[in-house]
Amino acid sequence: MKKIFNLTIMVVMLSNVCKAQNDTAAIIKDFNKVVAFFEKPFVYYTCTSYLTAQPVLVASDTMRSNSVFYKSAQSYYLQQLQQEYYIQDSFMIEINNDKKTIWVSKIDEGSKQKLSILPLSNKDLQAVIRNNYAIAQQKLDAQHQKITFDMKDEYAAYTSTKMNISLTYDSRTYLPNAFELNVQFKKSIDDEGIQQLRDDGLDTQQLVQQIGDNKFLLRTQQMKVIFNTIAFEKNTVAAIPDWTTVLTFQQNENSFIAKGKYSSYEITQTF
Repeated sequence: MKKIFNLTIMVVMLSNVCKAQNDTAAIIKDFNKVVAFFEKPFVYYTCTSYLTAQPVLVASDTMRSNSVFYKSAQSYYLQQLQQEYYIQDSFMIEINNDKKTIWVSKIDEGSKQKLSILPLSNKDLQAVIRNNYAIAQQKLDAQHQKITFDMKDEYAAYTSTKMNISLTYDSRTYLPNAFELNVQFKKSIDDEGIQQLRDDGLDTQQLVQQIGDNKFLLRTQQMKVIFNTIAFEKNTVAAIPDWTTVLTFQQNENSFIAKGKYSSYEITQTF
């Protein structure tokens, strides 16, 4: 749940572009149809995420990670890198296996329901997307299509961050194959700001560029998520990890005790 090509690939992609649809409502409908897989009562998927950045500032800017996700009715579990997340019963539990910490907070049913809301089902949000993004749909081959949201230059001029999003999916099943997010960051910076970057140990020759009379902090980050397995069978989701294998809730004291391999973890309770 964290960060985000070459000329040849882009040429191949462009050569396969079909005429972009003017009916953005239809494209948004298809987008919602793809991500609606999350709305099913039982969901299991595995995915591989790739993060890259230019320039690279820290090791975590470039990485590959595998994730596992379960949803059973209103219970959720996600494992990504060394972190685990449980949203089950009335608790949200975050485990950091590197730091050996467990955070426990309350979550109500209303908040759980918000996790299932389709991202572009709201008409006001659709209007914002249409006004600020160029929306297109491409047929890649007989079985796959791609939907792209490219931030319009006239909108990007008012923000320091420009985002482009794409979703590739199987046109027969409307299941996702890949999700990509490209973020370009551009912000004016003065000499004092540049010195502060140097004091922080950052290479300003890579980060800062002069455009005309002004200096800018420039950086790009990319995230690509490849969906490997998606299943909706109740028997598959029955294997969802349960928070009670990690913690014991002491109702009389309204507190938790970690158990098993987590017994030495530090617990922070927010209620």
